[in-house]
Parts: sequence; structure tokens; C-alpha cells
Amino acid sequence: VSCLVGSEMCIRDRVSAKAHELKGMTANFGLIELSEQAAIIEAKAKTEASIILTSLVQPLDDMQKRATEAVNQWLEKN
Repeated sequence: VSCLVGSEMCIRDRVSAKAHELKGMTANFGLIELSEQAAIIEAKAKTEASIILTSLVQPLDDMQKRATEAVNQWLEKN
């Protein structure tokens, strides 16, 4: 059964699935800060309202920038 597009449950399910993917991918690359935040989002997506999830997703942008800088520094050294 597909969820109703835009429904609270559908949004939470999609956020949880994407957070799970992000958690795994970032952990594989050693990007612990991003992986840990994704794990929090994945867990909270199962119980929290989407407005709360928005506040958990917002820090990902800054975390991604720091991760990109770290990867670029590593690439320059190797």
C-alpha cells in the first residue's frame, strides 16, 4: 500500500529511508558527524512530527561543508 503523498506518515517514512541511506554511506567514508546525525534523524522520523525533523535536518548542510573540506584536505595530502 502506497502512502498518500504529503501525508505525515509518508513524509516520516521517506525521511527515515533517506536518513538510513545517508547514515550508511557517510559511515562507509568515515564521516562520523554526518552518520551520527543521520542516525538521529532516522530514529526520530519514526515518532516525531515533520516540523521537528526539519530542525534535525538543517544542521546537515554545515556538516556536509565540513566533511567536504576534510575530504579535500585529505586528497591534497595524498
